[in-house]
Amino acid sequence: MRLNKIYPTYFAFGALLVYGVLYVLPGLLGIGYAFTDWTAFSNEVNFIGFDNFMTVFSGEENYMQFLGNTMLFTVVTTIAKTVLGLSIALVFTKAVYFRNVHRTIMFIPSSRRSDEQKRKTDISTATQSEKCIEEKLDETRLQTVLMLIFEE
Repeated sequence: MRLNKIYPTYFAFGALLVYGVLYVLPGLLGIGYAFTDWTAFSNEVNFIGFDNFMTVFSGEENYMQFLGNTMLFTVVTTIAKTVLGLSIALVFTKAVYFRNVHRTIMFIPSSRRSDEQKRKTDISTATQSEKCIEEKLDETRLQTVLMLIFEE
């Protein structure tokens, strides 16, 4: 098999491994534990079949109220996150008082180089012209941020 034919597929193996370990495996274990009487306080695991599901949906316990509370929480937080996200988007796009200050607060982390980047630059054997270019870039970033603050 030629290397260029399998080139894109072996890049996916790392992502698939992480996805499998963090999502698929816990999901399958959760499904398996749903059919047992295991609790976090005991080491004993006994298969009990659908007894857990019959308890939940029997109506004798408050499980239906718990499910209702979970659904209510899901709906309320989804609506709240959507409204908050749209509000922030409006602040950045419409003519709102101190709009540029809001933009600056959100974008200033991306305009500054991290200490790690600075350390790598200092350690590297960059020529004087490369250092000069990086200083110019820092000045340009600062000018951009200042322009956002004082722009009307």
